[in-house]
Amino acid sequence: MSTKHGFACGAYGQPPDKVLEIVRRARAEVPAGWNGDFPCFIRLGMGIPRSAEQLRAIVSAVKSGGSTGPVFYNYSESPPRMLSWVKGALQGM
Repeated sequence: MSTKHGFACGAYGQPPDKVLEIVRRARAEVPAGWNGDFPCFIRLGMGIPRSAEQLRAIVSAVKSGGSTGPVFYNYSESPPRMLSWVKGALQGM
């Protein structure tokens, strides 16, 4: 039996430029040769993102920083308008 460990980072409540910085810094700590997922946890609600455009920029920063993609946190407490932004933010990623 083998044991697999994973790597991830979180950028809760951060604007796109900070998300990019967080993901890059965390990615630099992942061992060379790691070929597993490296998600970035993004919270919906609590102020950021403020718009569909900002959420799209956050998702773009997640990918540009070296993450395999976002994991959205706090669905159950997210405002419905923010939930409606998710599909558009992920299109083409």
